[in-house]
Amino acid sequence: MQRTSDEILKNCKLKLGNEFGSAFHGLSNDWTWALLRLNEYRELFARKEDVRFLNALTGGSFLWDVQQNFWEDLLLRVCRLTDPRKSGRKRNITIQALPPFVKKKEPKIFLEVQTLVNKAVAKADFARDWRNRRISHSAWDRTIEPAKPLAKASVQQVQDALDAVHAVLNAINFRLLDAELANMVGGQPRATEFICRARQLADSAKFIDDLIDGEGRTELTNISVARNFLKKVGRKPTAENLGLIMDSREAARRFS
Repeated sequence: MQRTSDEILKNCKLKLGNEFGSAFHGLSNDWTWALLRLNEYRELFARKEDVRFLNALTGGSFLWDVQQNFWEDLLLRVCRLTDPRKSGRKRNITIQALPPFVKKKEPKIFLEVQTLVNKAVAKADFARDWRNRRISHSAWDRTIEPAKPLAKASVQQVQDALDAVHAVLNAINFRLLDAELANMVGGQPRATEFICRARQLADSAKFIDDLIDGEGRTELTNISVARNFLKKVGRKPTAENLGLIMDSREAARRFS
């Protein structure tokens, strides 16, 4: 039976203690949302045919903005999961905060968890370089010759970092909560429906254009053609309706 988030949190607090349980539950949620965002990114940008379609839909440059925002958000999520326990005097909810809790709760698995944490932090170093020198700040050494390049970064490196975070969470989950933590999230990415709906609209525009001029011989701005089509479907040739038909035909050609 699937448990609610509140029920899972209650169980974590019961078995791990209030502070440890709350931190572990929060980290598990943050990891889940990071994995969801990675799936969304892949759904939007992994297939060339989808990228071409979305470029046609948005005009290209806007899709680049969306991709950059998704990418930087992914890197920030990786950083938040693996950052140091403290920023100045403020505590952070991060996997680096877990080993001290584990040492108090079950010293026998402390070294195992600490080793997994160290590996995850190392896997995430590339994301911290991007965060520190490009996303949060514009580093001087990136622009002054000889420029120091940013660390290499890829979708696979994000996946590897999240896998390493999962290894930490799963070790604690298995040893202290008596359950496996699946390295996956259920359901289709939300971007799947977005692309599906967008393709339906594009196909509808192409269908209308094909009905009007299947051979593509007339100008898209030909008012007579638009007026004749509206007459056939029983709609008045108002300026608004004529404009909608011409806009629909123009959109259809972008998706051809």
